[in-house]
Amino acid sequence: MVAEDFQVAKDSRKISKNILERKGAIRVAEVPKNVLKLLNQGKIETKNLCETLAVNQVLLYKNVLKELKIDKKEYRDLFKKSDAKIMTLLRQGALAFFTISKKEENILPKISNHQSDIVRSYATFITVHLKVCSFSKIAKLIELFAADSHVSVKECAWMSLRPFIVEDFKKALPTLKKWAKSKDANIRRCAIEATRPRGVWCEHFELLKQKPELAESLISIVHNDQSKYVQNSVANWLNDASKNKPKFVRNTIKKWTKMSDSRQTAYITKRASRTLRA
Repeated sequence: MVAEDFQVAKDSRKISKNILERKGAIRVAEVPKNVLKLLNQGKIETKNLCETLAVNQVLLYKNVLKELKIDKKEYRDLFKKSDAKIMTLLRQGALAFFTISKKEENILPKISNHQSDIVRSYATFITVHLKVCSFSKIAKLIELFAADSHVSVKECAWMSLRPFIVEDFKKALPTLKKWAKSKDANIRRCAIEATRPRGVWCEHFELLKQKPELAESLISIVHNDQSKYVQNSVANWLNDASKNKPKFVRNTIKKWTKMSDSRQTAYITKRASRTLRA
């Protein structure tokens, strides 16, 4: 990829097709300089984790402040240089923008719809700082990000929602069951991924590790889901549970097999059994 591959005129939306349809680098050091510049400016989305790790999030944050015309020293200092891990950085960015939102109107909608997936990811974690009276209101805010087109934002959506679910699973369950029936596979998947007993990049859900049956009414909704994205999530959910409660998973698999002889259910139960088989 060479300089001619991109043409950022005064209008930052004019990004070349070669840039937008590029394949992500397989190593952080191999992210092209022109791509990294656009990523740090917040003008394009990342293609994979390598690109995300290559982004200078402090620089991205400062560039977004300039874009939004709120480039003040008091705001720049809210997000300082750090060698922290990716999730810590995303939470730092979220806290910075949340602090700014107390003084600047319409900032949250702007970053929630920003062209950079990393900036939209900041917006997902802002919900942690919002004082709302019910889980349903938190979920309504997160739903936008659960249905996002970018995988990183979708991952941040369930991770930002998970602490509220852990805090009071019984209260969260009705909304999660509603999500599991959504027409949008991304939202269905979020409901399942957010409740995984072990999960990825998050603390274990101790209640569901010890009592996975409490979520049976939720995961059963998607036992025959048509989306491979959702199928993988529910299979991973059961695989998580099998590490502590294998009997529950065996019984669930038997039950689901009797309920449905579809290839979707067969795929889920087979994938869910990988720890049991080992």
